[in-house]
Amino acid sequence: MPADPEKIMLELDDGTWHDLVHDHTDSWRLPDSETAVTFAADGTITLFSPHRPVCRVRVDLPRAPQAETLFFGDTFERSYGDLQVHRFDDGQVYDWYLIEQNAAAQEAIGVAIQPQAFCAWTVSQTARTLWLDVRSGTKPVALGARALRCCQLVTQSYPAAQPLAAVLADFCARLAGRATLPAREAPLVGTNDWYFAYGANYRQLIVENARAMAALCQPFGYRPWVLIDDGWQVQHAADYNGGPWTGGNEKFGDMAEVAQELRALGTRPGLWFRPLVTRDSALAPFALHQDGATLTLDPSRPEVLAQVAADVQRFVSWGFELIKFDFSAFDVLGRWGNTTGLDYFDRPCDFADRTHTTAEIFSQLYRTIKKAAGPALVMGCNTASQLSAGQLDVMRIGDDTSGVSFHRTVNRGVNTLAFRLAQEGSFYRIDADCVGITDAISWAQNRQWLRLLAASNTTLFVSADLPGLSAEKKSALQEAIGEALRNETQAVPADLRAGRTPEDWRTKSGDALHFDWNVDLSQPL
Repeated sequence: MPADPEKIMLELDDGTWHDLVHDHTDSWRLPDSETAVTFAADGTITLFSPHRPVCRVRVDLPRAPQAETLFFGDTFERSYGDLQVHRFDDGQVYDWYLIEQNAAAQEAIGVAIQPQAFCAWTVSQTARTLWLDVRSGTKPVALGARALRCCQLVTQSYPAAQPLAAVLADFCARLAGRATLPAREAPLVGTNDWYFAYGANYRQLIVENARAMAALCQPFGYRPWVLIDDGWQVQHAADYNGGPWTGGNEKFGDMAEVAQELRALGTRPGLWFRPLVTRDSALAPFALHQDGATLTLDPSRPEVLAQVAADVQRFVSWGFELIKFDFSAFDVLGRWGNTTGLDYFDRPCDFADRTHTTAEIFSQLYRTIKKAAGPALVMGCNTASQLSAGQLDVMRIGDDTSGVSFHRTVNRGVNTLAFRLAQEGSFYRIDADCVGITDAISWAQNRQWLRLLAASNTTLFVSADLPGLSAEKKSALQEAIGEALRNETQAVPADLRAGRTPEDWRTKSGDALHFDWNVDLSQPL
């Protein structure tokens, strides 16, 4: 368990920070107030503030400075090519968990999955500081008589020589409540139209791709997934990718018929949607933001959760077996995860429910979607990592790869796979994103990304006009699918300290794999 804090502070509703006084039990109190934070022996941090709204909690934990220490932590939602091992930097923010490496040992500290606050770490020479954002949107949370279980800290020490990839895998299992690593399930394999159609998709294109993917998977007795991405919905336009989600547009027609056709081909249909954006004017009273006719819905409202659940249930009734929901964090926060720092919000956010934290409101949205999906799998994209863990079946762990830029595929795909592979099976099944096979990227380059995804035995989705591929490419795809489904290679980075996009990987049996990414990551995307 972590050492007792050196200091606990609160940011109150007037924006001022206040030191809490330790009463020499597990309680730290605001003088002349009922407001208090408890720090239990098992690492659970609980906030009580029946009369005073609170914005943030700051917990300073002691650390002994060590020479040549390296640091690594996670990111708030998806990664954006930004994960790497750092030297000491007191301005660096590490979301959810933090690993320190020095010549003597490796120390891991983090919050167990599904906290009720947004949690991030910073480091000084003498302290690890945990920042707990307990606001409701951009307003202080008003808890009333309710005690808020902010999070539970988990700590673990590892030998200095243990590879960071192994440390991360073990520690993520512990954060998920498992003392040992679970066996990896066989990956999801299939096709997604986004990186060759980019929204210009249509029913026959999807059907012919499904037919081709089914043929590639037939020797393995596997029914592949066919995920229909943005472009199917009734009001889709070049400048609009929201709802309503009541049916397909003229390019798709009856979505229940589409799902039935895909199933008849021996595939498993999936569907993408953006749950919190719509142009259904009947939902205007429940909007968080409005831009002309476009509404961003308030996920703290029961009416919005009921609408989202109804949308998901409709998709499942049509016959879709995988529901991918996207943009939910951005639509609430107004910014992407690589720009959150310790603030998270890029615009005012005034939830109707001021009694629950943003983390709780996000979690309730995820639970609503998962429950409404019933037997269907749920994939989150642009969802908060630690809140998705243990709730969603699959998470898109990185920002988009590409069908036009291999630089972007390496920057986003390889980086996220290398540094978040440890979350596979413990938090959720990970999706490092597609292999976008088009003429804009050389096959020699794309084949390496295909090879790595297959060797990692994680989600393998291909985005390509499959019927038009050459025999060579189809053969390589089938070989990669077979390797992924055998689930035996389980390649991991040989050394995560080697850079943001490791080229050397090692398989479960100890074989070495080398990739030559040959891109200049210093250049802008």
